[in-house]
Amino acid sequence: MTEPSRPEPLACRHRHAWPLAALTELIGDCAQAAGEVYRPVAEAPRPHRPTSP
Repeated sequence: MTEPSRPEPLACRHRHAWPLAALTELIGDCAQAAGEVYRPVAEAPRPHRPTSP
């Protein structure tokens, strides 16, 4: 029985480079959108809570 032919490491990296770049860009865009939504919430003053006796 022979071992299956494996692609060269460079070919593997090249084949996966575009999807990885697209995924990285998508994650960055999602993080930026989340920051725009939640930053005002995080920076808002906290409501005053009365202390219980």
